[in-house]
Amino acid sequence: MREKTLLKTALICALAGIALLWFISQDMQLQETQINSLDAKDAGKDIRLKGIVNRVTNMEKIMLVEMMQPYTVTVLLFKENKETSLKPGDYIEASGRIEEYHNKPELIANLVKKI
Repeated sequence: MREKTLLKTALICALAGIALLWFISQDMQLQETQINSLDAKDAGKDIRLKGIVNRVTNMEKIMLVEMMQPYTVTVLLFKENKETSLKPGDYIEASGRIEEYHNKPELIANLVKKI
């Protein structure tokens, strides 16, 4: 009898914990950043950018997207079986990690979506 009660209690606690984590995760978002505020100290940070596609360079496994607000930044997107069709003039939101490449900030994107 005690084993059934313990099992029910554990199941209820596990489901409540999962529900709590889901509600917390819905409230978490990356802070939107302006391109002109990026510098070397931001390397390694996860950020979100919005801007207009200026140029797209498709390669076999990666896509380089030049995104501009008043300033420009290069967004590197690994294709990995994702079909992403971007063209100049598209308004996009990109999130990922900032890295420094040739003394310039570059966004290694996890997610790029048209807005």
